[in-house]
Amino acid sequence: MGRERLGLLAAVADGMGGGEAGKTASTLAIGAIGEAYFESDLDNPLQALQQAVSQANSAVYAVTVNARKAGVVGTTMIAAALVGSRVAIVSVGDSRAYRIRGGQAIQLTIDHNWATQQIELGRPGRASGPGGAGAGPGRPHA
Repeated sequence: MGRERLGLLAAVADGMGGGEAGKTASTLAIGAIGEAYFESDLDNPLQALQQAVSQANSAVYAVTVNARKAGVVGTTMIAAALVGSRVAIVSVGDSRAYRIRGGQAIQLTIDHNWATQQIELGRPGRASGPGGAGAGPGRPHA
């Protein structure tokens, strides 16, 4: 059976933390997700993808802690596994997946960020107030 049972994997990671820190986090996450996904003993592509993202997160966290990095070091990620005519998608942060059909783009994922959290808590005015969707604690509002 081997790798074929899990199909094709595509992933994009966008590092946070500035400069080399973000680059290191995103590079590490991409390597870790590919390795973990195709080494999975799970037959369900979505479960294998979720497990692989979790392992990539652990790898980035371990490097951050071991290097005693100050501040934000991390990465957003969007990953998709294509098996036959089905696709499994996992997102972390505000990296998005869209389906484009008939000239229409439909967002398939939900952003994991402060602005989305405020909307889910019923505080959309605060999330879309001064500074827009990117405004939040510790971020400039104007």
